[in-house]
Amino acid sequence: MRSHSDEVQWVLRVASCLGSRFDERTIKLLYLSIGDNAEGVEEHLNALVDDGLLLPDGQSYKFAHDQIWEASYALTPPEEREVMHMEVGRELLRRASAAGEDVFEEMLFTIVDQINRGSSLVTDPVERFQVAELNLVAGEKSSAACAFLPASIYLLQGCVFLDDETSWSDHYELSLRLHTALGEVQVAHGDNENAIVSLEPVLSQSKSIQDQLRAQHAYMLALIAQGQLNEAVQRGLAVLEKLGESFPSDIDRSTIVKELEKTEDLIRGRSVDTILECSLVADENKLSAMKFLTVTARIAYNSNQNFFSLPVLRMINISLTNGLCPESSFAFACAAFLLCNHGHRDLATHCADIALALLKKFDRQYEHVVLLILGLSIHQYRQPMQACLDQIRQAGRLAIASGDVMWGIATIGFIAFNNVWVVERGKTLEDVEAEMRSNIQEWSTYKHFSMDFVMLSFQAVLNLISDANPSDDPNEDPSVLTGEAMDQDNALAVFEKMNLVTLKREMFHLRLYLSYLFHRYDTASEMYRLYKEVAASGQIFPTVEVVSVTLYSGLLAAVMLREGGDESIWRPVATDSIATMKIFAEKDSEWNFRHRYDLMRAELAAVDGEHEVAITAYQASIENARKHAFANDQALATERMGLFFLNNGNLTEASNYLKQASQLYEAWGSIRKADHVLRKMPRVTSDL
Repeated sequence: MRSHSDEVQWVLRVASCLGSRFDERTIKLLYLSIGDNAEGVEEHLNALVDDGLLLPDGQSYKFAHDQIWEASYALTPPEEREVMHMEVGRELLRRASAAGEDVFEEMLFTIVDQINRGSSLVTDPVERFQVAELNLVAGEKSSAACAFLPASIYLLQGCVFLDDETSWSDHYELSLRLHTALGEVQVAHGDNENAIVSLEPVLSQSKSIQDQLRAQHAYMLALIAQGQLNEAVQRGLAVLEKLGESFPSDIDRSTIVKELEKTEDLIRGRSVDTILECSLVADENKLSAMKFLTVTARIAYNSNQNFFSLPVLRMINISLTNGLCPESSFAFACAAFLLCNHGHRDLATHCADIALALLKKFDRQYEHVVLLILGLSIHQYRQPMQACLDQIRQAGRLAIASGDVMWGIATIGFIAFNNVWVVERGKTLEDVEAEMRSNIQEWSTYKHFSMDFVMLSFQAVLNLISDANPSDDPNEDPSVLTGEAMDQDNALAVFEKMNLVTLKREMFHLRLYLSYLFHRYDTASEMYRLYKEVAASGQIFPTVEVVSVTLYSGLLAAVMLREGGDESIWRPVATDSIATMKIFAEKDSEWNFRHRYDLMRAELAAVDGEHEVAITAYQASIENARKHAFANDQALATERMGLFFLNNGNLTEASNYLKQASQLYEAWGSIRKADHVLRKMPRVTSDL
């Protein structure tokens, strides 16, 4: 290398500063600092290509090997490299600025990278301000491209160039934008603790509530990620009050029902087109309030479901009285969620249609959120549940593309949770496990409380496939959610400490299912009690959870009645659950609910000695589950029919159905349950 002329060595040194690959235009601009004609650099580049040091690559060049790049960089002594980077950065800035906006935009990141590598040499206050601005622009551009880690590096470097003592008085706007943007991108890539540190100066130094709104929003997201839901809600309520939106401190069911009725009156009778013709919101405070109502409602769903209704209903009110905005689509999706819970499915469907229409009106800004909410609520009742899983997956892909960590992780949590109950045609639990592992790996670097929701469902799937803690002991409890994914006791302690009522409820729900499935009826009874205890603290909204709890509480009640349980406790549970599932089957979706209703009807008929009714209902449940691709429910109905024959002394039919059930469970992918069917039936094992 040193055998080349000084000018060729200069090209090597400068090119190596730019990286292992560099743009031809960049090197030409820089060559003007030592040569009269930028085209003269082509001769030197061709010589380096001929020597095998560089390789042409379109309009760029790259070093032929990393060792060649390193050797070229070594041509500049270590003590001179910072100066070299700074000179390259300053020269590029000067020449790119003179060449026009397009050239400057193209070279922005190269300019900023080079100057940042010589940052200690920037001592002039005017230049430090200029470089801070350049880092802000580079950070904002990176953030817009969802490159959040590089964005945080640029923005943090921009903050470093500002004087801590005088920046807020001398450069208020720049300080505000840098710290706000830095906090936002740190939240976006999961660095929540540092995000709070970055945002604190904004909250203490900002001149108005409007100036701190973005920072407050990001601060709330950071608190949510760390599981500090109550603190996040309180912060949101404080901001909303300053924006003119206050809420009562005491909320009971009558308050919610009253507000819901008002909202129904506002919506009912208005067509989708009529609502789309509403004006856009003009009041800046109302527009800001809609953003904070959105995030506050999201938090309240996990920590205080009674309160969740109020911000949602307030958003509908603002949308229809003050004007529409992008958040209106979220509001109507949540309204569909609420109305579905209260049994108003037709109006819920209307709200869902409005939400989807508003997405088109506002360039689909909240598409991932709306698809998730509708896929978890009204669409679960009116469309095949398997199709809803595809919709939820689409929401997840959109969340990833938009960089929305909070909703992205929530989405994979709901995919995992739904996959426990809903089987997609042609898929097994092994496929579910593989998808969960892939999603967990993709999002594992983000420290967010929603990952606990994912791990709950993941551990449940692992328990279904095989032993959570492999053991030869057949008495080991399959409902204990301790194993590869999580430790049940530690997780519950965290849920208690952080008041994560939704996750506590889901833990008891999953354990109710697993303990019933594996005939741990005493444990199932305890899980049902604990579930109802937690559920009493707030509304339960119409996700797949409601369907599952209705099914398994009803099935458990039938078992407890058969085994002499308290009639006054279990009979109402059985009859209420069957009545609810009947409504689901007859008024919502036969595809999703008929086979479940038939199974519950069969189990209660068996308890009451109505054997012919029971047999007919079992057969209907098995056939409908098969037709509608609910392989897990087909296996369960087949098993329960086998147990029915076993309990009535018909060992031949018991043997046939239990053998089929074991095969169906194995085909589903639950090896543990397939084995359980055989191991727990000593009276017919020899026949199998």
